[in-house]
Amino acid sequence: MKLKKITQKELVFYKLYKERQLNKERFVNVWEFIGEIFLEELGVWGYMSYTCVHRAFEVFDDNTGLIERKKVTGKSGSRYYAYRLAPDVKAENIKDEKLLSFYKRVRTVIERNKTQKDC
Repeated sequence: MKLKKITQKELVFYKLYKERQLNKERFVNVWEFIGEIFLEELGVWGYMSYTCVHRAFEVFDDNTGLIERKKVTGKSGSRYYAYRLAPDVKAENIKDEKLLSFYKRVRTVIERNKTQKDC
């Protein structure tokens, strides 16, 4: 299988998706969108650069109802946003075709792994 390049938007979505699996209530702070991340379902590493912060804004703006955000005031007094996938989100909320395709790739691997474990 030829591996497609993972975009910064896809990395933002993946980070929020994985966090939702761990804790649906937790918001991910924008500064957590920087650094290396392992996409276990695809078996690849990605690097979330400083542009991921801006990509989080784009995912929020382009996909109404997909993610929620709230303003946070940090200990230093700085203000920034924190994001999470909406609690009742469905695949239909993903308006961005590339992001939807990425989600389907990840879900396909998850479903395949689940089926193999059940056998």
